[in-house]
Amino acid sequence: MGEYEPKIEVNFPLTVTAARGVTVKLECFALGNPVPTISWRKVNGNIPSKARLRKSQAVLEIPNVQLDDSGTYECKAENSRGKNIFRGQLQVYTYPQWIRMINDTQLDSGEQLHWDCKATGKPRPSYRWLWNGAPLLSRNRTEMVNGELLIKSLRQSDAGMYQCVAENKHGAIYSSAELKILASAPSFQPIPERKIVTVIAGKDIVLECKPQASPKPDITWKKGDRRIPPNKRISVVEDNSLRIVNSTKSDEGSYVCRGENQFGSAEMTTTVRVKEPTRMQLAPSRMEVTVGESVVLNCKAFHDPSLDVSFLWLQNREPINFHKEGGHFENIGAPVSEEFQNGEGFGYIVAFRANGTRGWKEKMVTSADASKFIYRDETVPPLTPFEVKVGVYNNKGDGPFSNIVTVYSAEGEPREAPSDVKAASVSSSEIIVVWRPPNPAPGRPKNYEVNYWKDMEQEESGERMKTPGNETTILLTGLEGNTLYHITVKGYNSAGQGPASTAVRAKTKKSPPSQAPGNLMGIQDGDRVSLGWEAVKPLDNESDVMGYKVLFRQEGQSSSEVIETNISSAVVPLSGGGIYIIEVRAFSEGGEGTASSQIRVPVSSGVRVPNHQRSMHSISTCSVTVTILLVFVIPSASW
Repeated sequence: MGEYEPKIEVNFPLTVTAARGVTVKLECFALGNPVPTISWRKVNGNIPSKARLRKSQAVLEIPNVQLDDSGTYECKAENSRGKNIFRGQLQVYTYPQWIRMINDTQLDSGEQLHWDCKATGKPRPSYRWLWNGAPLLSRNRTEMVNGELLIKSLRQSDAGMYQCVAENKHGAIYSSAELKILASAPSFQPIPERKIVTVIAGKDIVLECKPQASPKPDITWKKGDRRIPPNKRISVVEDNSLRIVNSTKSDEGSYVCRGENQFGSAEMTTTVRVKEPTRMQLAPSRMEVTVGESVVLNCKAFHDPSLDVSFLWLQNREPINFHKEGGHFENIGAPVSEEFQNGEGFGYIVAFRANGTRGWKEKMVTSADASKFIYRDETVPPLTPFEVKVGVYNNKGDGPFSNIVTVYSAEGEPREAPSDVKAASVSSSEIIVVWRPPNPAPGRPKNYEVNYWKDMEQEESGERMKTPGNETTILLTGLEGNTLYHITVKGYNSAGQGPASTAVRAKTKKSPPSQAPGNLMGIQDGDRVSLGWEAVKPLDNESDVMGYKVLFRQEGQSSSEVIETNISSAVVPLSGGGIYIIEVRAFSEGGEGTASSQIRVPVSSGVRVPNHQRSMHSISTCSVTVTILLVFVIPSASW
């Protein structure tokens, strides 16, 4: 055979795609006479220094290929008769990797959610969002742009598990987070519903109003039954507190702060008492006395009649010790004692009347040592205001009365039942119950009791749960699956229980599948594992399978990452070295089912296994034989 120019018989593809980190081999075998020489170059660049030539320069091997190794590579076969050239494109891709993930979030109803997730990868990843395992759709309040999720005016129905999915044609990664929507009627716990504020006339008054609620409630202020118009002295400040400047006796009374949102309302009453300032009427004056002579120093103060006053004597700015042994000071001022009760038969007259009435009821207290009096009348409504004054008497007749003060009768039990009671099944063992509190009135509930019992059973055999405060929602737990329950709600306080609401019904969801995913098997390809398992078939009394959750974590870690899928296979990305533990659970509207047996997958840190080097991990409840046949075909060529 005579001489002839080179002819390239075997060459690499026009386009070679490879994952970052693997070893790439570009082949170029040529025939010719004389035997051609093979040379390589990278068009518009340099061949990576790490590259090696194999098999008489017919194979260009690039280990640990990186993104900047992409480009056009040229193979040239040349001898004395001529040359032949082949060019092909090397494209290096990367799987998506997170640079910003989403986190669990809780927000008030009506607020705005903004989540932003970002990932790197080549080709550049695209993004989509899942809500409770299903695609999240754009609607009036929802916007999704380049990994950003914006939901305006949040509602209770927006709560759930969200996933941001970043994917390119080589793989997908998931970032999961739970959104909780806070929704509760206003409450003033642990502040009492009625408190008393006492100030000195002329001082400023600040009455706070900080109910706990979600969303934030609207605040209104009343004095008695009338709304308070703002003026130069009275205003509502930024934090909804009521501010009264330069207080006077006319500011006394009951102030009601009311917080209200779409879930209910609550009130807190503050009684303001304005007292006259204490001032000195008679003070000791300068005196000259003879040594050994007794002297009396007088001290008298004007004070509000409803307040007790005490006196402190000082000598040279130091308190005087009247009990010092051998001392010559005596304090002759003391509480009312028998010698000042002015005669035999001393006692008290307690006079009282309901606000707005004329006649006084009087009760005699015959003990001179008495300091309190309790009046009982079952016909008096709870929290009724009374005017009260206390006088004195003896065998000679009646003495003077004290100033009039306002007191309130005790609170009664709730008189109305909670309204708008609703119950909905959450899972096979949980039902959520919500209601509206009774209209504000004497005998308002401090807590609620929820009674629930199964259908075909008596109410008396049911269970009871109490709210820790006056919350208007409760989650019933530990229930039986696929079971109809009857539910009532009643309020109660220290005086007793109120009437129960009309019973509502709710049926728990069917129990989740009891069967675990079987024959879980994984094929490892570097830092990815392709999983497959046998589908779960629920029993007749179990809820249908909605999908599967793949839980994977590094050994020694307590928390797992989760991927959801609606088929019986998944690809799990494993970043970082160590041993990964993987299991699969079916989930349904009744909750999560039994976990599969676990598989353990070792991953070397920073090293990606080439595509043809794979390992299989499996565990099964039955005997399975798996055979893997690897066939390597090496092309023959003239060297």
